[in-house]
Amino acid sequence: MKIQKRKLILASTAMLALFTPACDDDDTVGDGMNPTGDAAATGGTSGTADAAATGGTTGTGGTPSKGDAAVGGDAAVAGDAAVTGGTGGTVAAVKSSLGRLLVSDNNPENPRIVLFDLDDGKKLVEYPMLSATAVYASEPTSGYGWINQRNGGLVEIVASGISQEKGALSMTTPFILGERLVAKLPTHWVTHESWVVSFNDGDGSFDYVLETSLGTRRPLMSRANTGKAHHGVAVISHGNVFATIPNPDPAATSTLPIGVSRRFLATPETIVDKAETCPGLHGEASNEETVAFGCTDGVQIWERKNNTFTARHLPNPANTPMGQRVGTIRMKDGVPLLVGNWGNGFAIVPYRDATPTWIQVDIGSANRGFYIEPTGNRLIVLGADGTLRAYNSTTGVAIGAPLQVIEAWPAMGLPAGMPRAGLRLGDGVAYVADPRTGSVTEINTVTWQKGRSFNVGGWPSSVTPFGLVKAVN
Repeated sequence: MKIQKRKLILASTAMLALFTPACDDDDTVGDGMNPTGDAAATGGTSGTADAAATGGTTGTGGTPSKGDAAVGGDAAVAGDAAVTGGTGGTVAAVKSSLGRLLVSDNNPENPRIVLFDLDDGKKLVEYPMLSATAVYASEPTSGYGWINQRNGGLVEIVASGISQEKGALSMTTPFILGERLVAKLPTHWVTHESWVVSFNDGDGSFDYVLETSLGTRRPLMSRANTGKAHHGVAVISHGNVFATIPNPDPAATSTLPIGVSRRFLATPETIVDKAETCPGLHGEASNEETVAFGCTDGVQIWERKNNTFTARHLPNPANTPMGQRVGTIRMKDGVPLLVGNWGNGFAIVPYRDATPTWIQVDIGSANRGFYIEPTGNRLIVLGADGTLRAYNSTTGVAIGAPLQVIEAWPAMGLPAGMPRAGLRLGDGVAYVADPRTGSVTEINTVTWQKGRSFNVGGWPSSVTPFGLVKAVN
């Protein structure tokens, strides 16, 4: 195992003292678990991160040609090269790989990311971070993992180090790319249609990157703005950009948005449509036909029909308890439903219906994270009791018995600042990070059995698999 040292930009004592992880949609608003999820959006605690944000998006690419004009925004400029690792490569005779496991260790005394080889389970490399991180991948087969350092003012990208050459796999140490996003409080991370969008709470801007352009001489990376700092989100779908609308009231105590604007990707600074009907907006998801946002009083959806999008509000069911809301949403291509967190469980909303009937499911334990499987057939939920549960993603009916994966999460008695356990799905597997034990547990979601344990140390809380390469017959 290697510990890589690299040039860290913006590092300072003041910045390292700032320690709030990026906002994962697992950190729901209004579920009683994270009531202050919108409190840090104004940028007032950003320290030296504010000064660093003037660099905007940086990378090794040049100015996009006119053929790339649909990207819009400022052109990416050459940044400091920060590529490390990638040495010691071998060419293996195998034609497939389970990929890599990227884990955040959010112990404030030594924030870092750790990468494991999923083929043999060995720890490959770790990198020090500026602040707490949340890690993501657009899909298990993506060759890139994304590292969001909210209070560090930085989003970095790690390459799996796995590539195909002449029918065989080339393996190198995972390495940090030179391309990075320097921003004020980068928080919500979203991916759709090969686009990755990172929303910056500190000034209301958002960076968007065409992931498939990474590794080329001219990666497409750019920035647009909503005009005001707030705890927002943006997503790209079918050549449209959906970006949150900040609350214009100067006396507002919440930094949550009030609605959504629609823009064209070619002109992302110009609003062409908007719907200010989503108070306290938090949580976003999309599939091939719909984009959805969680509101205090329901869900706002944008439906694609006749090559355009129109907005519609789906109100909460009658007799919804005060304070109960959707603050996290999951959707999947080919599944005409959305799933939102709902009390001690979740709700399935058939959004195509004119007046949808919400299927409300109480799992008997606080919902600590949930995802729809890649097949779209099952919803996998992590309960606060430490069990992993499976449900039919259309009907909400439980499938099989709960599987005890980690110990139940206590209501009190943990070290101050310790993050919650984290869940992420891969191809036929799930990963649960437990900061109390310093480990990540692998679960085979096909056989419904616990598998390997990865010893991370520290406080692992965010985890994602990436770099999966399937054999081609």
